[in-house]
Amino acid sequence: MRFGKSYMSDILFLWLWFAFSALNAETPTQQVFYVESAQVSFVLKATGHEVTGKTDSLQGEFSLPTNLAGHEHPMTATFSIKAVELDTGNPRRDKKMREETLDVNKFPSIEFKLQKIRGDLSKLRSAQPLPLMLEGQLKIRDVTNQVSIGGLVSFVEGKMNLKAEYTLNWRNDFKIPDPSVLFLRVSPSLTFQVSAVLVPRH
Repeated sequence: MRFGKSYMSDILFLWLWFAFSALNAETPTQQVFYVESAQVSFVLKATGHEVTGKTDSLQGEFSLPTNLAGHEHPMTATFSIKAVELDTGNPRRDKKMREETLDVNKFPSIEFKLQKIRGDLSKLRSAQPLPLMLEGQLKIRDVTNQVSIGGLVSFVEGKMNLKAEYTLNWRNDFKIPDPSVLFLRVSPSLTFQVSAVLVPRH
């Protein structure tokens, strides 16, 4: 039995259509979340007192796949804060921090490049806080280090609430110039906290 070219073309078209339909059905879609509001704060011990600082300049977004099975989830995203907007409430100290310690003109941002999330994300869409680890590269000035940041995430009214905390050695790990003067010494250990609300991009 012979078939015409038109008939064979129709068969080929239908086969390709079914193949691409099956491929698309198996490919999980992703939902993009971006930072709607956030506050990044830090605590630094110094002689006789503590220095606290904060900024609400955190920016960034990431894509969350529909398939959340497993405990390791590769991600590609960059979050950053504007170094010039870090504020300790002391104008004189802030001027030195921005001009000398962080050199914001040369290094305007502090960046975290997210590479992987560890945690049971299948339970993510719940109001109950879910512990996770954010793994990636943290860059301060011109030094980049691999870090693992512990955090909690929960969903409330369709919004993702993230809280994270990390302690670093700014002097040894990131080669930041020491702002200590005479008897006023600054601890090399700094703890920062992140509280952020992320919303889906429609």
